[in-house]
Parts: sequence; structure tokens; C-alpha cells
Amino acid sequence: MESKKDPKILAPLQYVSGYFIKKSKKIYKTCKTCHDTLLAGEETEYIRYREYAGRRWLCSPSDSVVTLISNMQDVAMVLLKRNLEKNNLKQYISSVIYTLVDFNELSDGENHKEKLIQFLINAVCRFFIYNYCKLINRILYGKSDIDDLNDKYQIMAKTSFQKGLKK
Repeated sequence: MESKKDPKILAPLQYVSGYFIKKSKKIYKTCKTCHDTLLAGEETEYIRYREYAGRRWLCSPSDSVVTLISNMQDVAMVLLKRNLEKNNLKQYISSVIYTLVDFNELSDGENHKEKLIQFLINAVCRFFIYNYCKLINRILYGKSDIDDLNDKYQIMAKTSFQKGLKK
């Protein structure tokens, strides 16, 4: 995660990781082992900054969870940029993530680990597929520009938008 030390990259990753952990609380409920593994001992600076009017709805994820979500994001984005037209895309990305990403950092408190892994994979896949497709649509409508010159789908969307302007 050396390249992700930049606060512009790390802060949103902490925020998203905290969101996933907050949503996963229904799986591990009161399990102290899972709680200690998933949540940071102290609130991260970015999460503290993002709290509104003293509300405590954001979670500070542990560094291992941020690294885990980052690794899942990296795999998901590579697969999305290469296989967007594939049938059963979410299932494909989920199985590749399950195979490639190391989940050993997650503890198995009260046998929650497998449910937690499945929940995180599902949430991460849905989140990044949605955001990637949203980006492509924004490019198609001219509301965003290409942010990755090697992404064939972004280039196709930009080309399609420009053709529409010429008519």
C-alpha cells in the first residue's frame, strides 16, 4: 500500500472501508474478536474530520481492513477495465477476488470469518461495479473526462460522446 499513502487516496479508502465495516456489524454483532480485528483502536483523522455535528455513524477501520479493501479494489478495477462486457460479471469478479486476495488478516471469532468474507466481497463488487459504470455514463453524457488513457471503455465512451456532438 506504499502508493496509497497519499491522503487523497487513503482518506476515501478509509471512509469506504469504514462504511463496509459498519454494514457488516450485523454479521459479527457483539463478537469482541471480530470487533478488535476490524476496527481501529482510535478514530482516524479523516473519519474524525468527516463526522457531522458529533454524530458517531462512521467507523474507523483497522489498517489491515483498509489494506484488504484496497487489494479487493485493485483486483476489481483491473477486471472491470478488461471484462466489462462479460456475462455474470459480478460472479466472475467475486470468484477472482476470493481466489487472489489474502483474507488471513480476518480473525475467525465465533466462526464469522466466512460470512464476513462473503459479505465484504459482495459489497466491494457491487460498490466498484456501480461506480465504474457511473463513471462511464458520466463520460457518455459529457459530464466527466477520461481519467485513465489505457481504459478502452472510457475511450469508447468519450468517442461516442464526441460523435454525438458532430451530428
